[in-house]
Amino acid sequence: MKKNYLLLGAMALVGLFASCSQTETEDLADNRTEIGKRVTFTATVPTEFAQPKTRAGGGDDVRHYIVEIWNSDGTTMLQRQEKIATDENADKFSFDLENGTYQVLFWADKVASDAKKIVDHTLTFNNNTVTFDHYAEKYYKTVVVSSTGAGLRDVMINSTGSDPNVFINKDVCDAFCHHEELMKDANMVDMKVTLKRPLCKIILQQKNPTKETTTDLCKEIHIGKEYSDRNQYHLIYAVDYDIYTGEVGYTYTVKNTLTLLPNAATDGNLLYFYTFAPRKGGVLEGTTAYNNITIGFNKADGSDKELEDLTIPGSSIPLKQNYNIYVKGNIIKEKTTGPTTAFTISTDANWAGDDTTTDLDSPN
Repeated sequence: MKKNYLLLGAMALVGLFASCSQTETEDLADNRTEIGKRVTFTATVPTEFAQPKTRAGGGDDVRHYIVEIWNSDGTTMLQRQEKIATDENADKFSFDLENGTYQVLFWADKVASDAKKIVDHTLTFNNNTVTFDHYAEKYYKTVVVSSTGAGLRDVMINSTGSDPNVFINKDVCDAFCHHEELMKDANMVDMKVTLKRPLCKIILQQKNPTKETTTDLCKEIHIGKEYSDRNQYHLIYAVDYDIYTGEVGYTYTVKNTLTLLPNAATDGNLLYFYTFAPRKGGVLEGTTAYNNITIGFNKADGSDKELEDLTIPGSSIPLKQNYNIYVKGNIIKEKTTGPTTAFTISTDANWAGDDTTTDLDSPN
């Protein structure tokens, strides 16, 4: 009889162990299924961009990262995450995704270290709403919704914010991005991506600069300000960028009066501005109404010399991502009836790539 009890007890223990083993196996399988959905991205930016920079008014600007997941043809945003440098693992982003093809868009710029965090911000595009935590932006707008895109498919320079000249004579609007097509299968994904600058910097430079040919002649540069005896002056620049397609959209400046850069008399740099550049390269096309850079000059105090207005065809200026573009010539000059100003347009390897130079004449 005792043997029967022992046999029954042993059978019960075997059944219990089998049940536990089966449950653990099922839990492990379920866990593997969830882990298999996990996609992790690590975003890398240049070392100099990773360093905090003091901003006017006190405090520091900090890195601001955004990652968006779009559907296979880039028409619907599915998920979005944002982090700033003070967040834990600020450059790492994890998403749970089913198997399929996705367009992944990355962005990095700077925001104030005390930027307000907006919890559960919503963005609706193509009848689809995505909810995410969003940091108040400073130099760019990344939550714009337009007829052609939204979020990182329509990043805009914030030229209508507290500092409308944020992209002129300042480097605070430097930014980086990346587009990655992800073909997700049953395996986990742990991917490192390098973000690159979608901008170029256009620099107007006086040829053979001296004090006599720069600051002794010119006090201010007019860009986009209307005077009774002058035309309206403006810079044209690419104000928005689609990280998915690499295409840009143009606008022009208004109401800007600038002093010369402080070292104009030595290095010849009069002013510079940032603009988005198409991923495949191009020229500063502008719009039908505004397709030239037109600039006026105010003569220096005590000078009796009237200065010639400047017109540079936008089509003569190449746009290349991650390049400095120099427009060099006798930009500041006394009014004459002589020949037009000759310019040299060159791209500088300060950021990346090889130097190239093109000579041309620009009509005045």
